[in-house]
Amino acid sequence: MHTQGLEVEENRRVDIIFIAHDLGAGGAQRVAKNLIESWLRKGRCVQVITWLAEETDFYRLPPGVQRIVIGPKPLDKGRLAAHIFNIKAILRIRRHLRNTKPRATVSFITVTNIFVILSSLGLKCRIIVSERNDPTRQDAGALWGTLRHLLYRFASVVTANTEHAVEAMASYVPRHKLAAVRNPVVLRDPVDERERSYLILSVGRLVPQKNHRLTLAALSKLGNKAWEWNLRILGEGPEREALSQQAEFCDIADRVNLPGLVDDPNPHYRAAGIFVLSSFYEGTPNVLLEAMAYGLPCIVSDSLPGALEYVEDNESGLVFRSDDAGHLAECLKLLIEQPALRERLGKEARRRMQNYSVEIVSAQWDSLLFPSSDAEP
Repeated sequence: MHTQGLEVEENRRVDIIFIAHDLGAGGAQRVAKNLIESWLRKGRCVQVITWLAEETDFYRLPPGVQRIVIGPKPLDKGRLAAHIFNIKAILRIRRHLRNTKPRATVSFITVTNIFVILSSLGLKCRIIVSERNDPTRQDAGALWGTLRHLLYRFASVVTANTEHAVEAMASYVPRHKLAAVRNPVVLRDPVDERERSYLILSVGRLVPQKNHRLTLAALSKLGNKAWEWNLRILGEGPEREALSQQAEFCDIADRVNLPGLVDDPNPHYRAAGIFVLSSFYEGTPNVLLEAMAYGLPCIVSDSLPGALEYVEDNESGLVFRSDDAGHLAECLKLLIEQPALRERLGKEARRRMQNYSVEIVSAQWDSLLFPSSDAEP
């Protein structure tokens, strides 16, 4: 392992070690960044361990965090080399935990969670692991799925960002170790309705899971009823060409914009008039919470239990039948034709996000990390 960033102050105990594969452009990484910043504001001493180095980051760590990089798996050197690397990574993490003795260690996402639990077996470490997707829908693979069932019970706490995910893990994790902790939301300044434009916004990787093809199909069904409205999808991925071809085939290419991965999505949220989340499955989608925090009227699929914990049909958004382009088109048409409905749903969405500010969620994490009078740095 090698380190970068600031060294830990001599003789100061590390409060939190956060462990993740990388700090790329994912929702889990966004949550990690917000939490790490909140911990630093509270005076915590934080270390971060990743497999991938800084040059792969999308989210940058703030000053004051020591970064420890394990290194990526050997490429094209066969399965044996990968297994040897994995064993070495477990031993490296174990040695670091034993030597550092952090007050708490947090890890995100299934595979990393399993590495961390294996690294800590037999050590007196407080280990909090977190599932960031829907474990009933996301395929972790036979090996990792089996290890999750066998090993999660050995963590001090197992968290998820939805009640649905917590219930799914109750069959193999003791209930007293399970906790639902919502994703933190950065609350932005309110958007003047005059800033809004005739823009339908969707945010997510261009992969089959996100089901962007359905939003294109729904837009094409509206025809001239939505001629003023354009669709913008922020994200990058292997389905870019297929989506571009679909837009051409549906004769809506001039109304569909695929700008790729953007450094700052906030101007796009501020300019949009409607937000659509059409994924087949998600955990708690950060992009939805961001859209709601901006007061956007949101349309979500009924196949997303995590999203439905925030979006109540016709109260704080609209809900459509999963993979039903016709029903999604009806929801779009309703919002396009009724500006007052857009405004009402958007205001209620923003109001509900007040309960999930970074400060509130960070305090919930504190209760798990430091469950006794040990909470103060």
